[in-house]
Amino acid sequence: MPEHTVPVDDDLVEFLEEELTTPLTGDEPCWKLLVVDDEPEVHKVTELALSGFAFDDRVVRILNAYSGDEAREVLGQNPDTAVILLDVVMETDTAGLDFVRWVRGELGNRLVRIILRTGQPGHAPEHRVVVDYDINDYRNKAELTAQRLTTSMIASLRSHRDLRHISDFNTALARFVPAELTTLLGRDSIVDVRLGDHVERTMAVLFSDIRSFTSRSERLSPAEVFSFLNDYLAQAGPLIRAHGGYVDKYVGDAILAIFPNGSDDALRAAIAIQRRVDELNVDLSPQDAIRIGIGVHAGPMVLGMIGEEQRMDGTVIADAVNLTARLEGLCKEFGVRIVTTEGCLAGAGGAYDTRSLGSLSVRGKAERLPVHEVFDCDAPSLRAGKLASRATLEEGLRRLAAGDLDEASRALRSVVEAIPDDPVALDYLARAMTARRSRLLGHERPSPS
Repeated sequence: MPEHTVPVDDDLVEFLEEELTTPLTGDEPCWKLLVVDDEPEVHKVTELALSGFAFDDRVVRILNAYSGDEAREVLGQNPDTAVILLDVVMETDTAGLDFVRWVRGELGNRLVRIILRTGQPGHAPEHRVVVDYDINDYRNKAELTAQRLTTSMIASLRSHRDLRHISDFNTALARFVPAELTTLLGRDSIVDVRLGDHVERTMAVLFSDIRSFTSRSERLSPAEVFSFLNDYLAQAGPLIRAHGGYVDKYVGDAILAIFPNGSDDALRAAIAIQRRVDELNVDLSPQDAIRIGIGVHAGPMVLGMIGEEQRMDGTVIADAVNLTARLEGLCKEFGVRIVTTEGCLAGAGGAYDTRSLGSLSVRGKAERLPVHEVFDCDAPSLRAGKLASRATLEEGLRRLAAGDLDEASRALRSVVEAIPDDPVALDYLARAMTARRSRLLGHERPSPS
């Protein structure tokens, strides 16, 4: 199959009055060509010259604009335009060049090929225009024969096609290697990334996991498991991106996401994900309802490329990542939805509904780490109950940590009376009661947290 067909007449194009092209239905695969010129005859002769023209088994669909302003409107409605045949002097002496600047700058369109056609070369000297403006071809109308026009079209469409393939490849690649990673590494493209590239900075981490995923999977076929996971991740991923983060990796049903701009973005994303899960659960039975835990933390970390030359991967290495996974585990232990650290909350500028969960023993560190529940995503009644009893709960935790078991039990029992199904208060009340019995039996035991 020939790549293109070309009119054989190489005479200078003459201006004709009659319409010679057959309108397209709009359904055929085609290349969009935008003709921008204030002379109607130029539009007609272009249609004549390209009548029957095809490239890569696609015909050309011609779009018309008679001024720079109209061209902006047409291109805005047809962002997939492949080639622009552009006059320079229209409503102003520089209307065409102003349009080029708008296309490449404000619109940011680098894919469309621009062929400048001018009948007044003095207004746009070729050398200056080619140097100062991002155009792809320069033609004097007086020299533009039908043969030369089709030749320019073939070269421009071939270039556009190849650039489109590269753009599509880069878009597909970004699904595997986040563009945010290359940006953080100071590279323009994933092509420029090298093994060992890394950057050290303070960022926030979000780690989420689906509760009882193993038992859920046992009820489903492998295809159903993949469908369920992809349906869920299709909800969570966009919310992470919308809040300034990106998914570093999926670990089975778990998500590890990085937020370069800090704690606020990560906390807001966690709340948004939990609220979206609530919306999904409206249409699910209690047995099929989704429950997830989310840990959020912030700290210094190293982000970079590890592996070997034939297989490398971007990853983040830091104590903060391991700690965030432990925080997510506390969600299951305490029956809550989001757990974060005191330091993470201190670094966040927003106001959140939180309450203390005590402190966490961190391997390799002498001091325990204060942790908190974030409950902005809870049902209104439960949220109100937690706010009302927050001070009492935290008083109970302080008494428990100090070994004042009687007062601790009294405060925690008060919380349970206010919120009978509060798993945090129930858990700590059970610990206080166990410690009291142990003390009565003469066994010393550290106060758990």
